[in-house]
Parts: sequence; structure tokens; C-alpha cells
Amino acid sequence: TSFHKLNADMMISVVPVISKELETIYLKSFKNILVAHKDHPIHKVSKKWSVKDLHDFDFLTVRGSGQKLGLNTTDFEYTASFYLSDFSFKKDAILKKTGFGWLPEHMIEFELRSKILKPVQWERKSVHEIQPMILVKKKSLSGKAVQMVLAELAEF
Repeated sequence: TSFHKLNADMMISVVPVISKELETIYLKSFKNILVAHKDHPIHKVSKKWSVKDLHDFDFLTVRGSGQKLGLNTTDFEYTASFYLSDFSFKKDAILKKTGFGWLPEHMIEFELRSKILKPVQWERKSVHEIQPMILVKKKSLSGKAVQMVLAELAEF
């Protein structure tokens, strides 16, 4: 991983890492919601979609994120039409009715309230809790820079 290649002292991750060398500090969890634009064809039929049915629609994902995050859509990630580099591009694509996908709730609060984006109704959960964490090399915990970063991140 980049963490080891760069000999970093700390990283933020949503994937648990088991290591005796690392201290884990949990940050505030957040929700990811499976959404599509209100006018997307996925919302034209009022039913709970099956995984197989959802293969007919374009699933948008940030490259490789689903399996690492434990999202329950990994069954159809291989059918994704678009792999995007980050969640901002993904949000823009969903707002343009290109497809559907998981987005962090804090990025789409306005769009959910105004019903521009709607959760996808399907046989599984459309909301998934994400638990981010800071992983710090134990030998670096007392360093001034690490302490400053931890103090800043603790405010979120």
C-alpha cells in the first residue's frame, strides 16, 4: 500500500488494518446512501428491485471502493458502466441521470431534502454505515505533527 511505500506515520482508512505497530483512533461514522436522480428510470417503477434487475441500469462506482467498504452492491459492481475517480465526479454523474450509486449522506443532504436525489428501493439496505479511522504508527504517536493532525481531525 501507499502507506507502507511512503513510510507514512498515519493514514485515514475505512478498511480495518490489523497491526501491532498501529494505533487505531475511530472518527465519527457516516452514512452512505444508494441513490439515483429523481427522474432516473430506476424510480419510474414503484417496486423493490432485485440485484438481477439492477443489472439493467448503469451502476456508478469509485474504482475498487465497494469491496473495501463492505457495501452490499459488490454483486453487480462488475456490471458498472462507469468507474469514477472520486465521489465528486460520481455525484455529478448521478445528478446528470447517468446512473445510480452510493454517495456519502453529508455530500447530498440538500439533494435528498429537495428530493432531487432519491434512495434506490431494492431488496437490500439502501443505507450503509461507514466507520472511518485514523491509523497511526505507535512510535509516531508522540510526535508534534501527528498530535496536531489528530487534534484537528478530532473536531470532525
